[in-house]
This record gives sequence, C-alpha cells and structure tokens, in this order.
Amino acid sequence: MERKKTKDERRQKKVQIFMAVFVVLLMVMSSFQLFVGNQDDQVGYSNYNFQLDSTSRMYLLELDGKIYSFYSFPDQIDHLNVSPDVATVLQKSQAVVVTMNPEAGNLQNVEQTRYEISKYIPGSTFAVTKNVSDYEDFPIYTCNDAREFVPVIFLNVSDNFSIDFKGYCVILNANNSDIMILRDRLLYSYLGVIKDGE
Repeated sequence: MERKKTKDERRQKKVQIFMAVFVVLLMVMSSFQLFVGNQDDQVGYSNYNFQLDSTSRMYLLELDGKIYSFYSFPDQIDHLNVSPDVATVLQKSQAVVVTMNPEAGNLQNVEQTRYEISKYIPGSTFAVTKNVSDYEDFPIYTCNDAREFVPVIFLNVSDNFSIDFKGYCVILNANNSDIMILRDRLLYSYLGVIKDGE
C-alpha cells in the first residue's frame, strides 16, 4: 500500500508541475501579446500601417522613429481638398507660425490643435491675430505676414469647413470641434500619407 501511495503522489505532483508550467506559459504569452499589440487593431492605408489605440481611440502611425497620433483615419478625410503646394511650402519652411484669433470664443480644441501642429511640424511657433489680455505676450501674425520660408497656419473658427491656401498662408476653417479633423488632414498632407493633386 505504501508503494501505491507514492506512485499516486508522484503522479499528482507531475500534474501539479504541469499545471504550474502551463499557467506560467499562459501568463508569459498574454504579457507578450499585450506588449506586441493586437494585430486586429492594425489598419492599412496606402503603404502605411496604423495602430488603433484602444484606450484613446486614436490612430497611431510610426514614421522615421516618431509616433504620430490622429483622430481621423486617412480614408475618412482624404476627400477634403488641399492644395499640393501646402505640403511643399510647409516642408521647405525654416519656421511655421501657427496663429489664431483669441476672441473666437471657446478655444479649447483650437489651442489643442495649435499645440499638436507645433509638436509635429518642426520650427513651429505660436502667435495670435491680435493681442488681448490672456494672449498679450504672444506675437501678432496674420496671413499678411506669411512668407515663403515662414508660412502661417491660421486656425480660423468659422462655419465654413475647408483648408485654403493663399500666399503662403494655410487657413483651416472649421468650428471649434471640427478643427481637429482639419489638423489631421493637414498633417497627413505634410507627412505625405495623403498625396494631394494625384
């Protein structure tokens, strides 16, 4: 009887070890999947692969070691017309001035858009179209100040919805909540994800 008990104990011990190894492998594989990301969250556009961030619901794109985040996927907004000259002027610029009218009302999304454009376009600086109390330390820039190597991006809060280009000035016309869609469209052109004029 003593010997049979030992065989049962050994068999039970083997099963416990097997289960422990199985659980550890399962945990390691789960961690690896979280680290690598879910392949189902990848979406392609042209020659670019985007990762959908499940937390922020933003589309992430890695280009040249830098990660860009977008609110809209390219095929949702590639129908919006943008002059092919916009990307060229921004890419060749020595500096870019991002300006806005500080009296345009609720500016939360405009401010966020201005910050995000400056994060992704090197040499960007902030300005306003006129000085008011909260913006008195900012330089004043309008489309009239736009130059070939220092273009202006004017975030214009309006009822229109378009991206216009006039004399080295890129004008994003949108209401406060839609300005971020035009920010995406502008950045897709700048990065070459959406090819304008083709």
